[in-house]
Amino acid sequence: MPSWSDALSPQGRQDMQSLIDTAIAAGRKALSNSGVITPIPFLMTINGDVLQLSADQIVAPGTPAQQQADGIVDALRKASAAGRAAALVTSTRLAKENSDAVEVWAEHSEGAALTLIQPFHRSLLGGVVEFGALAAYPGQQRVWG
Repeated sequence: MPSWSDALSPQGRQDMQSLIDTAIAAGRKALSNSGVITPIPFLMTINGDVLQLSADQIVAPGTPAQQQADGIVDALRKASAAGRAAALVTSTRLAKENSDAVEVWAEHSEGAALTLIQPFHRSLLGGVVEFGALAAYPGQQRVWG
């Protein structure tokens, strides 16, 4: 079975790795700074720069989470001509594992999409965040698909 990266050129694989690394770091930082993750959108420009966009300028604060994500994906779709990859960091609840998780959806203009899930637990004392293993799954193409 071919992997998601088989659909990408060597440059596309580098793009996705850079974008994913940036997105995971942003999700972890959000948890350590405020304890919650509000949606964090990213766009990799044609030049290869990774830009963190402001979700508050795309959707109104307080909008339900799924509507925020949909609005951000719509904005990324509109900006797709200026980019070659996009990502969105959100939080999710893993009912089966009884855990919260950082979720990163990433897509490249060459046709690959990926979803990454990293469970986390917060210690009862001190609020220290402990991360579980990062898992990757095929993602849904939403911008270039």
